[in-house]
Amino acid sequence: MARQAVSGPLTFLGGAGDKKDLQSLIETVGVTGAGAGSMFVFNGPYKAVLISYLDKTERSSLYELRRQ
Repeated sequence: MARQAVSGPLTFLGGAGDKKDLQSLIETVGVTGAGAGSMFVFNGPYKAVLISYLDKTERSSLYELRRQ
């Protein structure tokens, strides 16, 4: 696994579709960071940008997983 091969911080970018994908990455791999830009940005029919962030409770639950 990647975690055993790397002694420093480990960050994965891309591929997350929702919060469950981030949870799975943290639990399975033990990463120190995860980037998920497309999960938060949506380009609609009007070329508008909708940004939706995880709420405080959802962010806290992901932080707690990382500390375990």
